[in-house]
This record gives sequence, C-alpha cells and structure tokens, in this order.
Amino acid sequence: MPPPFHPYGDLLLLVVPTALYVAGYKSPTPPLKRQERRNITGVIESDIRLQFFALILSLPALLLTTSEVIIRIAQHIAPSLVYRIAPSLFVLEGGQASNLRFTPLRYLGLAMMLSGSIIRLMAFRKLGKFFTFHVGIQKDHQLVTSFPYSIVRHPSYGAMCVAQPSVVILHWAPGSWLYESGVLFSWPGAVIFGGYGLFLFYHSTFILRTRVLQEDRMLREHFGKQWENWAKDVKYLFLPGIY
Repeated sequence: MPPPFHPYGDLLLLVVPTALYVAGYKSPTPPLKRQERRNITGVIESDIRLQFFALILSLPALLLTTSEVIIRIAQHIAPSLVYRIAPSLFVLEGGQASNLRFTPLRYLGLAMMLSGSIIRLMAFRKLGKFFTFHVGIQKDHQLVTSFPYSIVRHPSYGAMCVAQPSVVILHWAPGSWLYESGVLFSWPGAVIFGGYGLFLFYHSTFILRTRVLQEDRMLREHFGKQWENWAKDVKYLFLPGIY
C-alpha cells in the first residue's frame, strides 16, 4: 500500500518552497544599462550567461519536485497503475516508489528552502529597481538600509547560501524521489547530481569570497560616509553575529 497521502499538506510542502526558490532566480528588474555596470573581477556580465546560471541553479529543484509530485498524485488517484507504470517511467530497478516520505532531514531542507527563499524575495522587494543581477550603480541610486538590510548588509546572498544547500538536503535524502527511485545511485545520476552538488558549493563559495566583498567596496566608494555609518551599525554580511 502507498504511504498515507494528504492532498493539500504533502503537495504544498513540496510545491510552495520550490515555487519561491525558483522565483528567487528570476530577475525582478530589467538588465542594468551597460553604462551603469561596474567591472568586477570574476562577475558574470553577459545577459545570456546570467540567465543560463539562473536556469542551472533553479531547474533541478523544479524537475525533482515535479517528479515527486507526479508520483504522489498518482499514488493517491490510481495506486495500482503507479506500480505497473512507475518502474518504466520514474523508478529504476531496485527502486521503490512506495517509499516516498518526509523525514526530519527533509523537513530541515524544506525549512531552509522556504526561509531562504522568503528572505531573498523580501530583499528583491525592499531594493525595488535597485536590485539587479548585474553589479552597478544607477544614476539615481540610493543606499537602502531598512529591514532586512538593517540586520545584515547582503541578506539576499545570505538567503541564497541557505536555500541552495536545501535542494541537496531535500532531494538527496532518504524518502525523496531521487533517492527512492534509485536514480541517485545510478552512474549517470551520481555524475549529474553529484556534479550539481559541487556546482552549488562552488557558487556559494564564489559569492562569499568574490562578489560580496567587491560589491561592498563599490558601494563604499560611491556612498562614502553614508556607507561607513551603515557598516558601523550593520557589521555582518550574511549571518547576524557570525559573518
């Protein structure tokens, strides 16, 4: 028998955090004008490459959630059909579609994805037109220092560094479609998803080591004393009291 299915709760637990996560990789503003961009070492400026990176960061979470949602809906509507068809479509030999479930580790992943995505979208909203995927200073640029920028100086990047590992925790853990289907343990799955996990680690490390520090320097040069006063009050980049 398939595990207990709660039509609203189970699906919402997967769909809502994933939808917010994907939304966090859709630029809230048009591309910054070229004359307003700043040359920063190692930062992607090409519009196409930025869109490609955003797609790479968000698409796996969307596809993995979609696969699990399809199986869960099918288990509820036509369980006997699932066990006849699923092995050929969604489950490899030795995998068990009936083992899909939420575990404490997966709940942690959901909490990280939800909280990180909400904070990132809050940063989008607070900065408004000044939040761009390109690095630069606009003609009428203002230094925004109200919440969440009154807590840390780069809340959107901090939120991203929380949300990105959540994809691995949620979808690589026992009980997930990727784990229970056997895909994660096939050599193509191990290569693709292992590589994706390394990519997420690299991207988060790049943000910590490169982009944020250079953005801070750019803002300090442009706003001068105003930035220095803000930095005295808001000492941390990502995590209050830590970093």
